[in-house]
Amino acid sequence: MTVKIMVVDDEADLELLIQHKFKQKIRENTYSFVYARNGLEALDKLKKNPDIRVMITDINMPQMDGLTLLAMLKQMNAKVSTIVISAYGDMDNIRKAMNCGASDFLTKPINFKDLESSLERTIQNISVESELNDALDAYREDTLPSSRAKTIDEPISTTIQHKTFLSEATLVVFDMNSVTSLNENLAPQAVAEVTEQVAKHINEKCTTQGAEMSSFLGGTLLAIFRQTGHLEIALNTCLQLRESLEQLQSKTKHTLLFPDIGMGVNSGQIIFSNVGYLSTISPSFVPLGQTVTNTMRYQAVITKGKIVINETLFLQLSHRYQCEKLGQVKFKNTKESTTIYNVLSKN
Repeated sequence: MTVKIMVVDDEADLELLIQHKFKQKIRENTYSFVYARNGLEALDKLKKNPDIRVMITDINMPQMDGLTLLAMLKQMNAKVSTIVISAYGDMDNIRKAMNCGASDFLTKPINFKDLESSLERTIQNISVESELNDALDAYREDTLPSSRAKTIDEPISTTIQHKTFLSEATLVVFDMNSVTSLNENLAPQAVAEVTEQVAKHINEKCTTQGAEMSSFLGGTLLAIFRQTGHLEIALNTCLQLRESLEQLQSKTKHTLLFPDIGMGVNSGQIIFSNVGYLSTISPSFVPLGQTVTNTMRYQAVITKGKIVINETLFLQLSHRYQCEKLGQVKFKNTKESTTIYNVLSKN
């Protein structure tokens, strides 16, 4: 299948370079290109070519610049992945482009090997995310209760197969880091009552904001936000929870048993796999991969009331959220230290 790509740049010679560098892909009908000279022209051509899947855009252009174009695409909820190319390789533009949903950022002069690699990654991500959404729809239809009654002899699932997909998401790990010590020193029934109350509160707040919740295990909850604008939705939910959990603690009859709760937030590509597809239990898509691993590592540094993020997220969010630097930490089984921040409030 041919992937249609739009290139938005006011430099006329870029079209010739693209046609030359990707001539084999064009000849093989792997890629086809549409060109625009500015953001306004790009939006007009996008309406006429709704099958465009990838947009490569410059930042500095007349009439409508690339960052405004990205903001418009985000507002339109356009199903187009964007790669930003600019001579201005400063951190501020990178942060703005990422906040507007850019999947990659390259600097001029263009290294066409880097551009080709970026295109391949972007197209692969589009493909697997589309498959993920199709599979999740099929999974829900196949496994969730419906109006059609099953016969006694009918199997629970006959169509589900093992699948693994990628999706962009924001993860929040909630660590009740005092639950273990409470379990060791206090009556299990009292601890269970408070823990259940807290877990229910977190679950209700997150699911109301569209999150999917992972199982509760050892004092840890994991929330997965996958909708448009997932990072900001996740952070706003954490800020609301920090306040509402304090209120909940003041109202509970077991105030001294109330666990210390911290949160760790991470965002990136998540691998989803339908673990349990061969078992007798209903299979479910669970998050896996490096982003999940890095998120769970926050448990080592989370303390009560903290909303911990890494430096990559800080650079994206610092103009919208007030943060404080907590310092550098070296997580287990990592080579380099990580700078972490606590999110204090929204600006």
